[in-house]
Amino acid sequence: MSKLIEWAPVVRDTNGSYVHPDLPAIDDGDVENVKKWLQSHGLLMQMVWMKSDAPAMFDSHGDGDPCAIAAWQPAPPAGDDWFLLALHESEDGPVAWFARRAPVAQ
Repeated sequence: MSKLIEWAPVVRDTNGSYVHPDLPAIDDGDVENVKKWLQSHGLLMQMVWMKSDAPAMFDSHGDGDPCAIAAWQPAPPAGDDWFLLALHESEDGPVAWFARRAPVAQ
């Protein structure tokens, strides 16, 4: 297994986006490379979409409000130990990537 990826302080840019300091530049459309990277670091990932997490904010974002993504505080998935891996704009709207350690097979 590669470097242990853990929670890091979330420092968002002026647009409201965030990328974990250990996350390499991977196109979010490159599903296979994202899966390989997650697996190599023993992580599970779940996406949280603004559209379902904050519908009113998503509507404002769709209406051109440039502050909507910066104001969004996405709720982590149910369960413990999730940390933010990325928060960014995508073709389908703003999305947050949350990660946590994968269970160790015994």
